[in-house]
Amino acid sequence: FSNNFTLTHHTKAVNVLAVSKLRALLLTRGNDGRVVLWSLASGEMIQEIYSPVAGYISAITWTDIDDRGETMFAFGASDGNIQMYERINDVILPLVTQALIESLAWDPYHCRLASVGDGHPQVWNLTPDSL
Repeated sequence: FSNNFTLTHHTKAVNVLAVSKLRALLLTRGNDGRVVLWSLASGEMIQEIYSPVAGYISAITWTDIDDRGETMFAFGASDGNIQMYERINDVILPLVTQALIESLAWDPYHCRLASVGDGHPQVWNLTPDSL
């Protein structure tokens, strides 16, 4: 590896991260209430989404609903909420569950987001028309 970067924008511990499908972007989520988008080529911060009301963020994943590659992601929180974020329009779309989100997984073929909380899996059918 020729490039090493220290990503220093967070003010508290980083607890989750996700690399985009095209491997150009990195998402990090810290205990400071920030989701930060980074360029993996340069190490530069591209965008910050500040959401302290979500609580502890326990999972994050890219969601490629419209095949553009790096436009949407979802993060799950300790308050049982999953938030879908669309970078193009700077929009957060909430999905509500009843338990701490322990993990998220994206199925790009069927446009489905799977979540697990409190030992119970849930599947969300997401298409461009449903958002």
